Amino acid sequence: MLLASADPAASDREPSGYAIRFRVVPAPGAGVQRLELPAAVLAALRNRDGTDIRVFDARNRLVPIARHSPVARESQHQLSALPLLGSPQTRMGARVSVRLDERGQARIAEVESGPATPGGTTMLGVLLDARAVVGPAEQLDLDAELPIGQPVHLTIEASRDLDSWRPLGERVLYRSSAARLADARIGLGSAGLDGDYLRVTWRATSPLIAPVTIKGAILVSGASHGAVTVPARAPTLKEGHTLDFLAPAAPLASLKVIPASGDGPTPVRILGRDQAEQPWIVLAKGIAAADRTPFATGATTRRIIRIEADDRGSGFSAPPALEIGFAPQAIAFAASGIGPFTMAAGRAGARDVFTDLGTLGVTAAAASARVEGGGLTTALVLSAADENGPARLRTVLWTVLGGAVILLGALAWKASRGGPEVKRQPGTPGSA
Repeated sequence: MLLASADPAASDREPSGYAIRFRVVPAPGAGVQRLELPAAVLAALRNRDGTDIRVFDARNRLVPIARHSPVARESQHQLSALPLLGSPQTRMGARVSVRLDERGQARIAEVESGPATPGGTTMLGVLLDARAVVGPAEQLDLDAELPIGQPVHLTIEASRDLDSWRPLGERVLYRSSAARLADARIGLGSAGLDGDYLRVTWRATSPLIAPVTIKGAILVSGASHGAVTVPARAPTLKEGHTLDFLAPAAPLASLKVIPASGDGPTPVRILGRDQAEQPWIVLAKGIAAADRTPFATGATTRRIIRIEADDRGSGFSAPPALEIGFAPQAIAFAASGIGPFTMAAGRAGARDVFTDLGTLGVTAAAASARVEGGGLTTALVLSAADENGPARLRTVLWTVLGGAVILLGALAWKASRGGPEVKRQPGTPGSA
């Protein structure tokens, strides 16, 4: 049940200082409890790193808490590598085309470019077919051969359509001897995958002294718990094809876009950025419709989200309905105080009070507490993104700077005049 409005004036050491509060029911007989964060808590967070989460006992004293991973187990997927070929001058920003056999399996991948140079083609990267993997991607173990003694920067990206790519991870690898590369593991930060290809590209600060060869990879993924979804109400359309809004602070794992009645299925792109001066980053692309699966946005923390309808269609006649999916989060807390316990969340600038799991003595078999009334009774109201805010700030700064220059000029002019003239009385020294 929602109990309070946003950012009350009380201290961040009091339950009343947070936007929402829920009763926590611990499992019987366990000193350390594991607690999955409900949708309302994730929607109410004001800080990206979730530092505005607290658990209080019956005396309103803070209870020790630690972050707990929602991933219960891992699975491994063997992926074969397909070459991405092109001329030596081809850039990886070019469009990638893939030939599919009669079963829909990718067999040859090439980069569309002009005629090849006399030097022939070169390997620009490899393509990994990870379309069967659904859920958070934890890491990619590459079967790679690198030049000896030359650092190589590798980048991992994902795409459903082989056109719009989103970054997943990167790392600089170094092979020190003729022995096989010992560690070619690249972390992917629990990025969400659902029907994606992976692209591996590389670069070095100087021309490669030997080819980079990637024969395959093992993708390690966690068990998918699914996104924690809440209904959301979109702000007013900027125009018929574009909808911008400020994203909640919690990482955005998915976004479902349901066009208004009469609009029908609409091709859209989901984009994100943190500030108006930054370029848009493509997070997802596809068809928006009530019967389509949500767009996977890769647990993004981009502050501004744009839903952009294809300008070749009619766009939106009204703001679409939205369902926001948050990346699942969990905490552990010490239920050693006097109950009942209260979970509080939602306070901008609240300091980090999380401790390490080891300090609490958490094990995989930690008992699971539950939250009473953790659902949203109404849709989450999204705020419109104010793209003119930074421009107005620059105007104010220039106005202040201009005023300061005028003031300094006036003071300098007055100083050059030598101050006010002093009239002398007859008979005083220096008088005529």
